[in-house]
Amino acid sequence: ILRDTGTSQSFMLENVLPFGKDSYTGSRVIVQGLEMGAVSVPLHHVSLPSDLVTGNVTVCIRPSLPVKGISMLLGNELVVMFCLALS
Repeated sequence: ILRDTGTSQSFMLENVLPFGKDSYTGSRVIVQGLEMGAVSVPLHHVSLPSDLVTGNVTVCIRPSLPVKGISMLLGNELVVMFCLALS
């Protein structure tokens, strides 16, 4: 997991878990990268155990991520949500 302070959404590689109709939220979000292109990305529920965020969360699923060797980008929305829950 790589903590990415530059992203408002969290992303996970599609081959990390067996994502399917049971984990799919039924929703998609439009995300825009540095190249300024927009992509519609499916949202899935996952159970996340990490040092920064632990619990049931919703993440964007992608076939690849911009940093080789990682399986998840931890975005600001999950860190903020977790910090607010602690206060």
